[in-house]
Amino acid sequence: MKVSALVSTYNSSAYLAGCLEDLIRQTLYQKGLLEIIVIDSGSKENEGEMVRLFQKKYINIKYLRTENRESLYAAWNLGIQAADGSYLCNANTDDRHEEDCLEKLSDALDKDEKISLVYGNIKKVSSLKPSEKSEKKTACPSQDFFPASLFFHYPYGPQPMWRAEIHSKVGYFDSKYEVLGDHEFALRLVKNGFSSAYVPEANGEMLWHSGAL
Repeated sequence: MKVSALVSTYNSSAYLAGCLEDLIRQTLYQKGLLEIIVIDSGSKENEGEMVRLFQKKYINIKYLRTENRESLYAAWNLGIQAADGSYLCNANTDDRHEEDCLEKLSDALDKDEKISLVYGNIKKVSSLKPSEKSEKKTACPSQDFFPASLFFHYPYGPQPMWRAEIHSKVGYFDSKYEVLGDHEFALRLVKNGFSSAYVPEANGEMLWHSGAL
């Protein structure tokens, strides 16, 4: 498998079906090169039932569940350990991608073995409904990567893609963090000499709302 997408969910049934549909539309999935791993972190809603319905229609969808709620990063770590992909990405339930976004990110990793993580452009939206979000997008422009930028902000945004093999060298995400664990992980990458790159042609969206981590 080329890419594994990690989907952590906790009481996110309102967004999960749309998230899975978004990933199934990805060109990588259509080519059989993307697997989807849903980690249900003790949700009290019906995410498991929703995933099982998708599994009856589509291949390459895995479902994991913990009985107790865990941190976002603990959930990602479970997904990483179950992943078969050479590359990993997180796909938040309230994020969406252009259909070729993940393919463009993976192509960038294919082309340069010196790059360990890639990221694209993100726009904030106030709704995930196409009829409501078209005029309400706010650009969150990314920038070419330089290590010192991580001391001022987190340039990768919510949709990076990275090589699975780097976890054997720098470890997993620190599960004690509730937020910003991905930023701490990025600092460890820099500390250990791993490089990142901005892929401006890869585009995604994130829902901007009060309930988001």
